[in-house]
Amino acid sequence: RFEFGGSYTFFQSTFANYWNQTNNSQASNDRTTPSFYFGNYVNSTQISYASDSLYFGNCILDGSLAEEFQFDTIAGAINAFGLLKFDHTMLKTQMFPSNGAHTSACLINNPTSFVNPSTSNFKINSNSAAIATGSLFANGGFINDITGNNFVGSNSNGQPDWGAYAH
Repeated sequence: RFEFGGSYTFFQSTFANYWNQTNNSQASNDRTTPSFYFGNYVNSTQISYASDSLYFGNCILDGSLAEEFQFDTIAGAINAFGLLKFDHTMLKTQMFPSNGAHTSACLINNPTSFVNPSTSNFKINSNSAAIATGSLFANGGFINDITGNNFVGSNSNGQPDWGAYAH
């Protein structure tokens, strides 16, 4: 959850929510709220930060719901985030077109293909579209993943993988 505005930048990150326990008032065990909630106000009349920004470069934002984003903003929904940008990012959403004002070289609703999300193994499989399709300009200078492996590794085209784990 990103509440009360602010500026956020994420590079080479994996955000994946496959939690299957209840977070609703029904007796269901199904998760009903999206993984990503963005809000920009303190109360119904006061914007926290007028110049909010969200940037995701070479990231994976995925989950078990068809829609993993919710914007709760003053001043026109997602347009209130004038600096909202997804760059070379895989997104699980119905909200953004693949080549829209907020996306650049993104894959929308393309299965990520993790090794085993049910055991929290979010390394990308060998058939994932996240392999060798990232941008050297959207990686924030990070060359190694969270386990120390190089994002480019043996990729013949020299482009990094997306997400927190190199293939």
